[in-house]
Amino acid sequence: MQSYIGVLSREKIRISYKNWKRVPTDVKELIWESFNLTYNVDTTWKKGCLKSANNKWRQYKTHLTRTFILSKLDKPEELNEPPTGYGISKDDWSSFVINRMSDDFIRLSDQQKERRKMNIYPHRLARKGYARFAEEIAAELCDDDEINRAIIWKKGRLNKEGRFEGDDLTERVDKIDAYIQEKQERKLKIEGPKDGILTKALETEEHAGRVRGIGGHITPTIYFNVGRNWKGSDVSTEHKRELMEAKKKISEQDARIKKLEAIMYKNGACDMSIDDKGSCSEKLNQMNESDMKHDDVELQIVSKFDVLQGKQVALTVEGSKNIVAYGTVVCVKGEDKMIHGVPLPHNCIRVSIDEAVDKSTPLLVPIPSECETIGDAVGTLVVWPEHFIVKSNEVHVIFDGKLN
Repeated sequence: MQSYIGVLSREKIRISYKNWKRVPTDVKELIWESFNLTYNVDTTWKKGCLKSANNKWRQYKTHLTRTFILSKLDKPEELNEPPTGYGISKDDWSSFVINRMSDDFIRLSDQQKERRKMNIYPHRLARKGYARFAEEIAAELCDDDEINRAIIWKKGRLNKEGRFEGDDLTERVDKIDAYIQEKQERKLKIEGPKDGILTKALETEEHAGRVRGIGGHITPTIYFNVGRNWKGSDVSTEHKRELMEAKKKISEQDARIKKLEAIMYKNGACDMSIDDKGSCSEKLNQMNESDMKHDDVELQIVSKFDVLQGKQVALTVEGSKNIVAYGTVVCVKGEDKMIHGVPLPHNCIRVSIDEAVDKSTPLLVPIPSECETIGDAVGTLVVWPEHFIVKSNEVHVIFDGKLN
């Protein structure tokens, strides 16, 4: 994959651009689109892909500079023509040569050479990287990540003859071996990344943007599993305990949700819809399960007929606080769903009005030629919408997914 990114960067980006910022956005998008035609990766890796293309493109230009410009400074006539086999136009090559021989570039190059000298322990893994190297030496690793990181860093600096070059590197390797021995003998206690084996042996703290001995795209936050103040300490025992408790609560909540879903499907209430705000409306018709909890309130999932049969209720209009009468529920079952010779309306319940609070209030479902108001209907069976019925003893029950 990295090789293909290198091919795209060489083919799609002209070498005449001075730096990555000068590369047009549409060219960068073309690289990303071409990459996705071959590899299936998440869009979150787009930034990483383009960053890799930038690195490959810079390496490509460095290769051209060393091979075809710096090596031929004593033969300026050979700098006029672009190297064969690279597909570089003459105009792009001329611009590239002029830029690479300018005073600004020479000054920048010298600065980067000085920075490069500061890396006194360069790895010798070439393109392989730490991750693939770790797979190769997996037999030499153990179940201790702190020890493994130090081993990978150390072995990644062996030369082709299997030796460590330089007294300074040899000294650091000896310290690593000594700390590994102490760690295995439980004589060395690691408090965090600041006290890690590799950090102690190299006597320099971890860089804020990478982790030594691990490879690219792995930051200290990811590897050490801590926040922005990772330099100070590792995750505390208290935080780990809180995390475990939170996971346990989430697991218990998931179990309750699954139990509720099982009850719903068992009773044929499978219609669940979610609106664009994330709220749910659930049909919980004719359920007979109990012992469900929600926000410390006992909820009973029951049939509305069984709960309200013969119960004293308050009848309301336009909200639960606007009580207009009190009565007794007279429910119907089976085929007995008629009232005053007409079918019982959907989502309504038969109620006998015992006491009128507001006699002048019109009935929500009037009885033609008999009762038009609450006062007229006292002692009479009337029809009342179930969502306007409030239980007088304030027992919490679930009707059609609503808490009443």
